[in-house]
Amino acid sequence: MAEDKENIFAATALDFFRGHSEAGHKLFFRILFDEEATIIYPRDNMLRVSDGQWSTDKIIRVTEDGLKSAITDKSCGTTLLLAVPVHPPKFNHVDKLLQSFATFVHENVGIVMIFSNVQDMQMFKLDFYTPLDERVSMFVVSPDMRNPVTSKKLRAVEFIFQTLKCTQWVMTPDSELLFASNESVIPRIQRLLETRTIYGTELSILPHTFGDILRASCMAVGVHHGELMDSYTWWSDLPLYEKKIFFAFMEVFDWRALRWEVFDHLSYQCFKVHAQNWTAKKLDFRPEYANCDDYARTPGYSPLW
Repeated sequence: MAEDKENIFAATALDFFRGHSEAGHKLFFRILFDEEATIIYPRDNMLRVSDGQWSTDKIIRVTEDGLKSAITDKSCGTTLLLAVPVHPPKFNHVDKLLQSFATFVHENVGIVMIFSNVQDMQMFKLDFYTPLDERVSMFVVSPDMRNPVTSKKLRAVEFIFQTLKCTQWVMTPDSELLFASNESVIPRIQRLLETRTIYGTELSILPHTFGDILRASCMAVGVHHGELMDSYTWWSDLPLYEKKIFFAFMEVFDWRALRWEVFDHLSYQCFKVHAQNWTAKKLDFRPEYANCDDYARTPGYSPLW
């Protein structure tokens, strides 16, 4: 009889544990380890699509390191700033960018590194950053998670133009950028602005995804399907914003339309063509894969990168 009870208990216990019940798992740890277990399910920490309450509030937190006095005091001599979005996977790239900046860029150009939170900024300063010169500063912009990169760049450029009165241009390159020339960039920016021309790759030779990105980016500034450019201009040059027209651009940029397909500088280029009378010209090659022959047969096209 005792043997039958033991067999019944063993079978029942196995069924109990095999049932994957919360009570079964807790009992298992109590029997084997004399410990109370806490059960956590993946669903407890899962992001659900369209489950958030989005808002378009503008939130910019400037840390105590803010825009350093070294830049603010000399802002009337610093007409160009580079605003570089930074997050942990790209820390090594940013370190190399800063080293190349210190080596090759000797004119009065500044770099502002944009972090999503104070913790990332402190981590970068502790583990990666070696102060190279007073032209480098950092601050924090809270991103909109519908498109963190676009929101960080546009809010950072807006803040810089509002804060540094004499800064006329802001570039927003990615952290993989490296400087490799001592040539002054200011005259080339001035030539670009004089031409009032934007170059882009013909959509017909690109995957359909690029057309979707172009449509979403242009619609964010009120340019709809029938008015779209027929070329993809994202790669054509370094993303450059001009204070003279930036605030007019921000007035028409619809934050409600923000999603991952909205590329900040593509929206800005679309605005320049349709609201500022810039000319869009097509290229039959992709600039990021171009060689000297490609540039030679395209008179007037001389990108900053």
